[in-house]
Amino acid sequence: MKKNLEEGEKLFDLLIRKYGEDGMIYFYRGKGYKAHYLKSKDERLRRLAIEDFKKAYDLFPSYKWKKKAEIEMKEILKEENGIDDIEDVIKAVNDERKRLEDVRNRQPYFVFNLCENGEEENEYGKCHYFIFGNFHERIQIDIEQKGKGEKDSILKFGEEFFKGKVEINGDRLKLSIPLETNGLDRRKIEKMVEIAENEGIYYISDFRKNVEQLGKFLKGKKYSPNPYLNYFLKKKFDPQIYDKEEIENDLIDGYLVPSQIEAIKRALSQDLLFIWGPPGTGKTEVLCNIMNILFKKRLRVLVLSLSNFTVDELLRKFVRKLKNFDDTEDIVRLGKPRMSTPHEILNLFRTEIPDSARIVAGNFNNVIYRRNLSKFDYVLIDEVSMTPVPMIIAGSYYAQKGLILAGDPVQLPPPYPSDMEKPNEWYSKSVFERMDITLEKIEEIISDKRCVFLDTQYRMSEEISNLVSDLFYKVMLRCGKKKDAIKLRKRIYFIDTGGKIEVGREVFQRRNEAHASAIVNYIEKKLVRELKEDLKVGIITPYNSQVCTIYKFLKEKGLADHPFIKVGTVHSFQGQECEIIFFDITDVDVPPSPLIKNKKLLNVALSRAKELLIVVGDKNYLLNSGYFSRDIREIYRKIIETGENFEGGEIWKKHMLPG
Repeated sequence: MKKNLEEGEKLFDLLIRKYGEDGMIYFYRGKGYKAHYLKSKDERLRRLAIEDFKKAYDLFPSYKWKKKAEIEMKEILKEENGIDDIEDVIKAVNDERKRLEDVRNRQPYFVFNLCENGEEENEYGKCHYFIFGNFHERIQIDIEQKGKGEKDSILKFGEEFFKGKVEINGDRLKLSIPLETNGLDRRKIEKMVEIAENEGIYYISDFRKNVEQLGKFLKGKKYSPNPYLNYFLKKKFDPQIYDKEEIENDLIDGYLVPSQIEAIKRALSQDLLFIWGPPGTGKTEVLCNIMNILFKKRLRVLVLSLSNFTVDELLRKFVRKLKNFDDTEDIVRLGKPRMSTPHEILNLFRTEIPDSARIVAGNFNNVIYRRNLSKFDYVLIDEVSMTPVPMIIAGSYYAQKGLILAGDPVQLPPPYPSDMEKPNEWYSKSVFERMDITLEKIEEIISDKRCVFLDTQYRMSEEISNLVSDLFYKVMLRCGKKKDAIKLRKRIYFIDTGGKIEVGREVFQRRNEAHASAIVNYIEKKLVRELKEDLKVGIITPYNSQVCTIYKFLKEKGLADHPFIKVGTVHSFQGQECEIIFFDITDVDVPPSPLIKNKKLLNVALSRAKELLIVVGDKNYLLNSGYFSRDIREIYRKIIETGENFEGGEIWKKHMLPG
């Protein structure tokens, strides 16, 4: 084959028909392709050689011949492809898999709003069941990924873990916990009900299977060329630039600002781009425009995110903006629809990808379990600040021409409980941190070829926007909102109050009934008659226990299921917005938890408000140098000074409590 390529390929086909799949046959065909590549530098022959050496490696039973195949692959790939370094990433994934063996290291997802509980008998025997009205979407992903025979889920009530069955039916989550296998008696059940009502409970995710599959995926791609690896490994910094195209005639939005247009142009003219999209800056509009241009050019795009909600919203907005769209086989949403799936994209769901598909969208699990998925011209990944870097690397293997990563390094990464063993660096650091794209270097980022900063936001009223820009974006975020939906004299209020703080077993189990009661009373008295589709209220707090306390008061007022009132933790509100936001800091005169000293958390909390921001806290406490560092005190000082202040006592009662 080294002498005559065509004759060698004919011989290979003959040997395969006679002897079947054999590592030695693939090994020597690979050597033939390699010899011809070294003479011609034909990239096609290089890829064929790599594929054959990889196939031989998989087929060889002996370590000796596996090593020979590995040496051949390393020689043809050379060091520039980061082969040795990808081993570090694979090891990090395997270490993460080992870390998850301890149930305390698995990600807990908050479940609250107990609607019903009681006893029943099912295939488990006698059980106590709990039905909840609020739960995280990742729970459904976890349940869908369970293999056959994997019925049990792990639930945490307070400090105790229990095994049981979890079912999701519409907007309700049901837990069935067997009495006998969990050693439950009447006293324990009563305690569990009390915890479920007052604190909420946790579904303990079991993503071991997914992490294990990610490790297998990366190992399988170990010898596949990936030019993007060197960016993640910090061996390459400046992206490859193509000729910029004129795109103005292809834009589907005529009101885009210069930074958005620059992001679209650069996404289409270089091999790597980070789109830094602060809250309300139209990041989704930019991504839709990029998808539209590539779609019209008949190029293939893979759209990924950790969150089904993010994928669905991006796809929904893209389809709504797309003109002359009637062939649904051109756009594919992988996975299964859920109750919350927008109706506009229900007909896009597929299990297989048609050859005609130009836009394929899904979460990472939809991709890493799929065999023989062909490459795409572009890969677009959204919300990358929340996504572990090894997953982003996995997605990058499918990009041929461009990799587009969108997110905000000043928003929240995934939360890790305080008692959890911290993950390794590949999992604990966001991709922005790894690439040194941070707020501290925001001035440098403006000239960084890898990144475009979207500098104009349209969500928040100007007063709120200016506060967020000053506190978290070094005054580089502008306000582009032209018209406010509500006429108000003031957009930011600080309610200076106390209240008795209750601290539970863990530092994050905190509640303040005075705050919760006052906020709910104010909503009932002043706002509830005004609420409608385009006027929604969000109540945000750092603590799960306080979420349950607020829900308790909403239930008492008959408002717990109000369609335009939402309550949750700051983490659960990331990516969402409401016209009116109450941010309940909760803590008073206790050592502050890490949450209310977290700049990213404060950024997310304040930037959810479109029209009105009401911050509830204790001024003296928040400005106390014994509790807070100078930079955090400065944030709270600016919030207090910017807002109109109501200070305690009768004024607090007058404005926030019913008379």
